[in-house]
Amino acid sequence: MNLMKKFLASCLMALMCFSPSAFAETQEVSAEGEYRLGQRDTQETAKEVALADAKRKLAEQIGFFVESYSEANNFKLTQDQIKVITRAAFKLIDEQVKFSEDGSLCKVVVIALIDTDNFDKVLFDDSDQGNHLHRYKVFNEGMTWQEANQRCKALGGHLATITSEQEQGEIYKLIMQEGVKHGYWLGGFRNHLGNWEWVTDEPFTYAHWGYGEPNNAGGVEDTIMLLGDAKNVNKFWLATWNDIGSDGSDHPYYGIANFGFICEWDS
Repeated sequence: MNLMKKFLASCLMALMCFSPSAFAETQEVSAEGEYRLGQRDTQETAKEVALADAKRKLAEQIGFFVESYSEANNFKLTQDQIKVITRAAFKLIDEQVKFSEDGSLCKVVVIALIDTDNFDKVLFDDSDQGNHLHRYKVFNEGMTWQEANQRCKALGGHLATITSEQEQGEIYKLIMQEGVKHGYWLGGFRNHLGNWEWVTDEPFTYAHWGYGEPNNAGGVEDTIMLLGDAKNVNKFWLATWNDIGSDGSDHPYYGIANFGFICEWDS
């Protein structure tokens, strides 16, 4: 029986007591992530992606326990609430990085402590557990929309989605601070019916299109780019949205070298 199974078994036994205090102890768990390097990958990039993979697997293990615990106690928790509790229940204490002899494969092992006492405090708190923040990061690296989408997924997030004026304002501030490219990919795309969608399946009810957009010029503009380059672009256009082909080739002002992208994590 591996460590996680032992942990789950002990938790299920504690459930029979129906007492939150029975969980006031610390357990150690681990998970392994890996990434096989491509021709253009660096070891630092490989480590970053493998680490994100390991953390995702770790969170899945702990999330399984949180969900089982809440169901056994008949708590009506949403998936967002379960995610919030999962993040509060553990703390990373170590990470071990190892490359294969030929350097083509990177493996990262993460070790964490599950603080079940902290878990109880979050679970039995009367505050709104569903509230969470969005964390964004600007990447000034040129690539296509598809490549940027995969990169964000590999890092445990997704291409940024903007579903409210508040989020648009946060992205605007970020671009003003860190924006150096002409445009930044967002996680929006046009589906086969011609309607806009987000990669997260969130409702597409908010938009901040630039003047005359989206216009689907040439019938090939199927993804969304946010206008950047705070130093040069007219402030009227800064951070507005433009529909553009997923490789950017339909507009001479852009091109791979002038692209960036924004990743988002729900945290």
